[in-house]
Amino acid sequence: MGGKESRGPASTLEFDGESSGLLGPGESRWPFTNGYAFATWIYIESFADTLNTATADVEIAAATAATSGKSSAMSAAAAASALAGEGTTHMPRLFSFLSADNQGIEAYFHAQFLVVECGSGKGKKASLHFTHAFKPQHCYFIGLEHTCKQSLLGKAESELRLYIDGSLYESRPFDFPRISKPLAFCCFGTNPPPTMAGLQRRQRQCPLFAEMGPIYIFKEIIGPERMARLASRGGDVLPSFGNGAGLPWLASNDHVRSLAEESAFLDTELGGSFHLLYHPKLLSGHFCPDASPSGAAVEATCLLLMPEHRRPAEVLGQVHVATQMCPTEALWALAYGGSMSLLPLAVSNVQEDSLEPLQGSFPLSSATATLSASIFRIISMAIQYPGNNEELLLHKGPEVLSRILDYLLQTLSSLDLGKQNGVGDEELVAAIVSLCQSQKNNYALKVQFLVLYYWI
Repeated sequence: MGGKESRGPASTLEFDGESSGLLGPGESRWPFTNGYAFATWIYIESFADTLNTATADVEIAAATAATSGKSSAMSAAAAASALAGEGTTHMPRLFSFLSADNQGIEAYFHAQFLVVECGSGKGKKASLHFTHAFKPQHCYFIGLEHTCKQSLLGKAESELRLYIDGSLYESRPFDFPRISKPLAFCCFGTNPPPTMAGLQRRQRQCPLFAEMGPIYIFKEIIGPERMARLASRGGDVLPSFGNGAGLPWLASNDHVRSLAEESAFLDTELGGSFHLLYHPKLLSGHFCPDASPSGAAVEATCLLLMPEHRRPAEVLGQVHVATQMCPTEALWALAYGGSMSLLPLAVSNVQEDSLEPLQGSFPLSSATATLSASIFRIISMAIQYPGNNEELLLHKGPEVLSRILDYLLQTLSSLDLGKQNGVGDEELVAAIVSLCQSQKNNYALKVQFLVLYYWI
């Protein structure tokens, strides 16, 4: 219920680590002259070289065929070299913005560390290694910003920033590349394959084995405050722009309306800074349309008149949309009452007429009392989802909880369970206190929980 994976986006782009990725549109000029910002949600399955493992399998098979007389040993080495460059290190790409002559910006993982590499004219390359060790099978919000400011003396002051889960983790001086060539390749989850215009030469494709949420690319920095708001909003929101976009017409309460308004304000503030925006919900077949303001405008005006000016990202290899349901949302959809549907598990017996809780047999009362503290802690986390919050208020949750709490305390006291299995009144009361203090958004429910808190 409270795991980090549960806070990831409901829809993600699934990259297989072998040949998959997204190829965005090129530009007739270099778009990142005043800095750039990149943000996404990522769940890294593994940093291992899955493509190199496949290469080894092919080489072994070819060598086996050579010993049996079906092919030569040299053909075995050639088969392996065709799939992956010899002597190269597997560094899966987060993104690659490159010109036709290999100038540009790339972000990739070297082992578990994120590296940003910039290349300008005459083969000059510089890289910066961040110090945070990313964990596999762990969901992160990652943000990158590269600033470029001109000082009073005319000297450029450049800085590269790494954001993790909305917070500024590391900021280091790093020269901003001056590139005058057009943007030829714009890749996400991989670098351009070797077959594209001979760009990679000896360097092989380094795809990412991970799931990525919405991909935000800005043509200027957006700052720590907006980066934190973007991370806090989460990856489930599909931004919308234009007249009437984001208006919370169907908000069910003040909290939901406030969230919708904050999201709309953020979209308005970021609208002028967008370069590209790709959302997993929009992936269709082999293309993912650009959801940024410029992309949406082009899509609307050029869909019929000038289809060649559309800016979708093309799927490389196999990219699927992976979906997951947040546990708090799943609990709301499970049954009538949302998280309150768990409360019967804390009661061993009820009166048939009034449905008031009663003590049952000793084994059953002991079992339900043991579960009660965990149930209340689950509810305290579940009501952070607006649907569970509404259900709790609609069905007089605090009143029901007070009756069940009174029953449980009497049960614990009469059965003396604290001495027999370690379940004491303190654990149950602590869970209730946690539930009372968890309500921060719904004012009416917060007042009722405060009354329950003082009753305890």
